[in-house]
Amino acid sequence: MNYSADQIIGKSLTARVPVKIYRLAIDSAPVVYTVTPSQNIGVVQSYLNPNENRSTLYWVFRDANNRNYYVRHATNTFDVKSLSEQGALTTEEKAEEEKDKNLSLTDKIFKNLQKAVIIGAVVYLAATLIKSKSYAK
Repeated sequence: MNYSADQIIGKSLTARVPVKIYRLAIDSAPVVYTVTPSQNIGVVQSYLNPNENRSTLYWVFRDANNRNYYVRHATNTFDVKSLSEQGALTTEEKAEEEKDKNLSLTDKIFKNLQKAVIIGAVVYLAATLIKSKSYAK
């Protein structure tokens, strides 16, 4: 699952593996703390793109004293299920949402009509199956 940064800002990140916390967003910064797996890292405030001091994206958090702390982004570091539970949309889900938003009224009606027909068919088949089972007794 891929999430864009705008879907992660304002959400809590949970560690999937041990995650190192830094006070400076540079690769040479010392580790100040390590979050254990399943522990909440914090609420993402922002992010910093790679530059001459950073080889990767860094997530920005704030502690209780309103001081920033940073976590390097790496694949499989964070529990993405918790992001989904907080309402974050994957890039695919966001694209589908945008596509649906741009549908014409006719297309929206047709799409909902298709869903209604499919649901109706499933309900009819289920009712028929249940009825035939009760006659078999």
